[in-house]
Amino acid sequence: MKNNIHPRYPNVAVDKWQNLSVELSKYDNLLDKIKEFNNFNELNLFIRNINGYGQKTGGLLLRLIYESGVCNFNDKLGYIPLDRHDIEISYLNNIIDSRKLNDNQIEELSSLYIKSGNKLGIDANLIDKYLWNVGNEFCNKKNCIKCPLYDNCKTKIYEK
Repeated sequence: MKNNIHPRYPNVAVDKWQNLSVELSKYDNLLDKIKEFNNFNELNLFIRNINGYGQKTGGLLLRLIYESGVCNFNDKLGYIPLDRHDIEISYLNNIIDSRKLNDNQIEELSSLYIKSGNKLGIDANLIDKYLWNVGNEFCNKKNCIKCPLYDNCKTKIYEK
């Protein structure tokens, strides 16, 4: 795992992988279990209650299942799972005034992203994907100059 996946904390990654494997092995057919859900909230609760997923990776899984069309429900992605990287992007782009948000503020920020996206005709899953991609492709790699948010981002202030 350490040589192929390159986790920052290999021992933690192995522990999480083992715990997650134990949890998922409890289901004879996980795909059938997922197909049983009637709405997004049921799927969300199921994934949140699986020991082994953090907020962002659980949110990524939710988005990927949602986008796959495996489930038989028609409701939209109900929230965007914001992590510290998304909050940092939001702060650096003057969407929020502080880097430190409590749980209620994070939930409110997620709702605001969804409402803003709805006004622009952008689904929440795409907003989540954009935040994920910006963080992964630009912020994590310190590739600010090529980032699509560069003109609006405070990082250029810190570069000087």
